[in-house]
Amino acid sequence: MEVNHDLQQVRNQICNWVLITVSICGIPALIGSLLRSYTIGLQWVMGIQVVALTLVVSFVFFNRVIPYPLRAGYVVFLFTFIGLTGMAKFGIAAAAIPMAIVSPVLATILFGFRSGLVCAAITLIAMSGIAVGVINGNLANDFDLTAYAGLVPTWTAFLLVVVMSIAAPITAIIMLERHLSKALSLSHRSQEELEQLVKERTRALEQAKQEAEHLARTDVLTGLNNRRAFYEYATLLDIQARRQNQSYVILMLDVDHFKAINDNLGHDSGDLVLRMLGEILMDTFRSS
Repeated sequence: MEVNHDLQQVRNQICNWVLITVSICGIPALIGSLLRSYTIGLQWVMGIQVVALTLVVSFVFFNRVIPYPLRAGYVVFLFTFIGLTGMAKFGIAAAAIPMAIVSPVLATILFGFRSGLVCAAITLIAMSGIAVGVINGNLANDFDLTAYAGLVPTWTAFLLVVVMSIAAPITAIIMLERHLSKALSLSHRSQEELEQLVKERTRALEQAKQEAEHLARTDVLTGLNNRRAFYEYATLLDIQARRQNQSYVILMLDVDHFKAINDNLGHDSGDLVLRMLGEILMDTFRSS
């Protein structure tokens, strides 16, 4: 969930930067486009460009109050629509064609793979339809394309559109790459912390297991081995002795008058005697 939230924040930043890039490059590009009217006259596509750029500038200034889906959707729509309408009006000489080509990339970055595929399909189908219309003469131009192609404003608008079409996806990809690097770094760090935690838990479990085994085979009061440990040792000793044809001796100790100590001095004193006896036995066997 945290990774998805971070990705959405990155996409939001990408959307804002794309809008800023379009504003910076779009204003001089629009001026260059409008200057062409002195040669080819005012065209309906120029009015669309003015409205589209006005909305872009508005989105830049009011990005905090406009929801992300609306801003990002408009970015994709802007690149697709301006590119296609320019192609419909000026044919293959349209300066805005790179915008339509880049639109599926932006759709993929801002909304995901499926949205990118849908945008790519729509763009390809629309371009194919426009190409058929131009070839059949249904989308004939009412101005001199040769004069249009030789205008300085035409080339100025084209170069600015190319810069904008390159800068927008590159900016988006750089920001995504930084997000990916950060996510991988956090993932690697989390993996190392998890491995360290597993090692610590494993050591703790192993220590707890050893302590449990020790407690299960040890008398709590005296610290000596209990009956369970005796049977384990005795069984192994008996098997070893039979295998090697050897004999062994079992020594049994009894504390005389121990009941009298408990009755006369109390059980605490009896426990003290047993602990002292355990220490004596351990010291004796340890020294031997």
